[in-house]
Amino acid sequence: MSINHKHIFDAANDLRIGSEILESKFGQSVFPLRSTIVTAAFSAELYLKCLLYISGKDVPRGREGHDLKVLYEALESDLQQKIESNFKDTNHGTQPMLDLMDEFKNTFNDWRYIYEKQATAFLINYKALCVLVQALDKTVRELKPEWK
Repeated sequence: MSINHKHIFDAANDLRIGSEILESKFGQSVFPLRSTIVTAAFSAELYLKCLLYISGKDVPRGREGHDLKVLYEALESDLQQKIESNFKDTNHGTQPMLDLMDEFKNTFNDWRYIYEKQATAFLINYKALCVLVQALDKTVRELKPEWK
């Protein structure tokens, strides 16, 4: 099956924009926290998968296909460095990238099924997740400037 890399990018971009729109409700009496985090985490996943496809790498499937750390580690080191550089350029990026990927590796699964774990407290560095998504978006756009 041939995967259109641009379609993955478009989906990641749509989810990033959706997450930003949801985030604009922050501080209001009804803030869709779960939806905001799930869309941001899924966007990060798709950007990483897009980078893997662009690089000609195999994309993990199943549970590993949602693990941001597994996806990140499957990238060539030059792409990892590009992502890290773009993350640091935001002036919010001080955490080592592998630590960040480890922190967010299961965010998509954890937060989309959070209703099953109501007794468990979930903490998340949402700002770092947003900055990561922005860095991933910038990285893809640097590789594919024709994708607007």
